[in-house]
Amino acid sequence: MRSLKVWKGEYPPDLALPDYGGDECVVMVHGEDNFKGWMAKYGEGDFNIHRIFSKGAKDRDASSVRVRGKDCKAVLFSSWRV
Repeated sequence: MRSLKVWKGEYPPDLALPDYGGDECVVMVHGEDNFKGWMAKYGEGDFNIHRIFSKGAKDRDASSVRVRGKDCKAVLFSSWRV
C-alpha cells in the first residue's frame, strides 16, 4: 500500500462501493493472512506513505482491511493518489 484515503459521505462515482455501519470512521489494515499479523489503525484523513508507515503498516504487505463507521469508506492505492 502506498497511499490511503478515509472519509465519510459519498464515494466518488468511479469508486462506488457498499456502505458500512457505525459513526466514527476507523480503518484497520492487517498484514499476513486471517488478520493474524501486524495491524495499523487509521481515522478519517489522507495518509501518504510516511504517515501510513508511522502507524505500523509495512510496505507492500497488507493482506486485509476492515472499515468501521456509518457511511465510512476507504480506498487503498498501490501508488500515490491522494
